[in-house]
Amino acid sequence: MRYFSTAASAAGELHRAVALATQARDVALAAGSEVDAAPARWRLAHHLYAVDRFEQARDEARAASAALADGPPSTARVWAASVEVRALLMLN
Repeated sequence: MRYFSTAASAAGELHRAVALATQARDVALAAGSEVDAAPARWRLAHHLYAVDRFEQARDEARAASAALADGPPSTARVWAASVEVRALLMLN
């Protein structure tokens, strides 16, 4: 399911990508812990950023970072930090 939002984004369907990423996050949260949902959260943050929803992008990225803070370095953690910083730059 997580790749559907990426495909929608690549096709230029940015709002559909947000909807699909939101659904993927919700499914991940229902199925597991915050740590398990962190990759879905940073993907959602990325798609929210693409449609200029910077505050929501920042919030999702922060949630992903917080969930992964006690774990080892990971690509999800790096991506979450990247989206958070970009969103903060747009908000200031």
